Amino acid sequence: MSSFLLLIYDLIISLYGGCMRIAALFHPKAKKWVAGRKLPLAQYSPEDKCIWMHCASAGEYEQGRPVFAALKKLFPNKKFILSFFSPSGYEFHQEDEIADEIFYLPFDKKAQIEKLLDHIQVELFIAVKYDYWFHLFSSIKAREIPLVVVAATFRENQRYFSWQSFFWRTIFECVDCFFVQDEDSKRLLIKHKYSEIFLAGDPRMDRVQEVANQSFYENKWRNCLKPNPVFIAGSTWPEDDKLLLKLAKERLDLSFIIVPHEIKEEHLLLWESTFNEDCVRSSAINDFENQKPKRIILVDQMGVLSRLYRLADISYVGGGFGDGIHNILEPAAYGLPIIIGPNFQGFREAETFVESGFTAVVTNYQDLQNTSLDLLELEKREEIKSGLENYFRRNANVSQKIAEEIVIRFFNK
Repeated sequence: MSSFLLLIYDLIISLYGGCMRIAALFHPKAKKWVAGRKLPLAQYSPEDKCIWMHCASAGEYEQGRPVFAALKKLFPNKKFILSFFSPSGYEFHQEDEIADEIFYLPFDKKAQIEKLLDHIQVELFIAVKYDYWFHLFSSIKAREIPLVVVAATFRENQRYFSWQSFFWRTIFECVDCFFVQDEDSKRLLIKHKYSEIFLAGDPRMDRVQEVANQSFYENKWRNCLKPNPVFIAGSTWPEDDKLLLKLAKERLDLSFIIVPHEIKEEHLLLWESTFNEDCVRSSAINDFENQKPKRIILVDQMGVLSRLYRLADISYVGGGFGDGIHNILEPAAYGLPIIIGPNFQGFREAETFVESGFTAVVTNYQDLQNTSLDLLELEKREEIKSGLENYFRRNANVSQKIAEEIVIRFFNK
C-alpha cells in the first residue's frame, strides 16, 4: 500500500475510534466496545505457543468454533486465544471452555497491533469468514506467522472485487490459505489471481449438529406449552410479527414459541396485550414443572434458540422481510420444515434448501397460512426430515478436514 493510502487508512481508523468514544457517552454497547479494549491481557511466557482465532461477533464464532475445537484436540498443550470485534461476541462467549483467553481486538493501528504480537507468541492466526484489517494482517505476515481464513464465502458484487480491489488485495495477499465454503467462492478467488484455496465446506454444519445432540431440559419447556403441534419462530423482526400475530390468532390448534432477534419491551408487550393469559415470557417461568401450560411462550433471554428448535414441529426463521434471513441451519439440524420471507438471495443454504423443497418462501399472510398447513402434514414433515438428514451426512466433518489441512500445511514441516 502506498504511503498516501496508508495515511488515509490510518486517519479513517482514528476517526472511527474517536466516533466510538463519543458514542460511548450515550450508547451502552459503544461504551462496552471502548471499555473492553482497555482491559489488560493475561501474562504469557515465551514457551506459551498460541493459536489465535479472531471473529467479528458471536455468529462468526459459531462457524469457527468447531475448527478451534478440532485444533485443540490436536494440540492440547498450546494456548488457544480468542478475540472479538463486537461486544455481543465477547460477552456471549466468556464462559467458552476452549479459549484460554478472550479479549477485544485492538484498534487497527500499527503500534497497538505490534505491541499485542510482542506480548503473545502466535503460531497460527485464524480469521473467521471476514473482518479483514490491514495492520493486523500485514504485521502477522511480516512475522511469518501462518494466517488462514476459514468459512469464507465470496460473491462477485462484494467490495473486495470492486473498484476498491487494489486496497483489499494488499490484505488478501497476506493470507496463506482461504478455506472456502463453496465452489463458486473458489472459482471467484482463482479468477482474481489468488491461488492458495481449499474447498472445505461450512463448519457451521458441525456446530449445529453438535448443539442438536447436546442434552437439554426440553421436557420442562414442553410442560409450559399446551399439547398442540408447536410452531417456533426464531430471530423475528416486526415485519415477521405482522404475519405471525395473525397466524397465532387464527390457529388456536397450534402452540407457539416466539424468539425475537432483538428483545425489546414494545415487541413483547404487543404479544402480551394480544393474547393476555394465554402468553408468558420465559423469564417469568420460575417453576417449569408446575407452570400452567400456555399456548405462547415469548423467549426474552439470549442463547437458547438453537436448542429450542427441538421442541417444534415446524419452524419460521425471521429476517426475510428485511435485510436477509438469519440462521436456517439450526432448525435444519433437527430436520424441521422451515418457512422464510422473500429476501434470501445470497444465503447459500437457503437457496439450496428452497431448491430442494426443505424450505418454503412466503411473501404475505395467505402464503404463511397455506404453507403452515401443508408443512404440518406428517408425510411432508417426514420427507423433509429424511432429506435434511441426508444433506447433513453429505456435508459432515468439515471442521476436522480444515484442522487436518492446517496441520499438513503449517505444522508438518
